Amino acid sequence: RGRAVQGEGLRPSAGWMPLMVTSRQRQRLREAEPPSLPAALALTLVANHARVLDLFRALDADYDGGITMTELRRKLEQLGLQVAPVELSELFDALDPTRSGRVEFDDLRQALMRAVRAGGRQPRGSSQHRSPGQPWPSG
Repeated sequence: RGRAVQGEGLRPSAGWMPLMVTSRQRQRLREAEPPSLPAALALTLVANHARVLDLFRALDADYDGGITMTELRRKLEQLGLQVAPVELSELFDALDPTRSGRVEFDDLRQALMRAVRAGGRQPRGSSQHRSPGQPWPSG
């Protein structure tokens, strides 16, 4: 079993437990291709008995009730994911279908549900693999 790692910069508050990710889960997130990242995040939440709300709170760095592209990029970087600007934009657009510039809680919840329903998981041992800490391939 992987060692649990607490997310950085998470706000402690009464009755709220910060999102926990094991070292093994963090590695899988680093290896996920951009299109499968929402499904990988959803599966990590399920495996840890966490809620979408926990993920939302971890991503909403300024606690204003919405996730900006900058907040998303910074949290991905904290996970060790180097995301090209075009890939970040594509991921953010998938999470922000109204193009408001902010991912609201319900946007995130629906995106994760769609990703899981669509089977966005990357098969184990897939040749579509990247090394941890390396940028995702473009195209």
